[in-house]
Amino acid sequence: MEIQAFSQDGGASSNGTECPTPTEKDPDPDKLTKSHLQLALDALSQKLITTWQHSMDTLRKDVQELGKRTSHVESKMEDFASGYNDLATHVEQIEQKLTATELKLTDLEDRARRNHLRLRGIPESIPENLQTYVRGLLHTYVPEIPADMFLIDRVHWLPRPRFLPETAPQDVLMHIH
Repeated sequence: MEIQAFSQDGGASSNGTECPTPTEKDPDPDKLTKSHLQLALDALSQKLITTWQHSMDTLRKDVQELGKRTSHVESKMEDFASGYNDLATHVEQIEQKLTATELKLTDLEDRARRNHLRLRGIPESIPENLQTYVRGLLHTYVPEIPADMFLIDRVHWLPRPRFLPETAPQDVLMHIH
């Protein structure tokens, strides 16, 4: 086994490259130290610039990618907003049509009820043909109108309201044409 002796190498770097050492040709050691420091500062400065440029390039790429993604999201949101506005307009139109239809239906129902007469006090023991009985009853109350002038579309018994006693007669509803 060989024993290695340690010796001072004069500040050589560990990667095998040697720093300038004082020689007999250059008698001023301060000048060498200044040049050595200048080289080290230049190398450090170059490394910092390279690192900074790399960081800036990476940041620039990230910002550009983020800009693209943001632009895509904004265009999608525009599409959604436009679709929502179209739907809201359509719903509003449908609501207006529904309101108009409800008003028309109410008017038609009211018009259909205009010719209804409710008769009270008709005994439930009358013959089966309620329409003939009602026509005769009307002719009795209004004799100046001929019986054939009474155009009756329908006549029927109405259910007895809950608040009336069972002995009270049911009402009759008739629709005159």
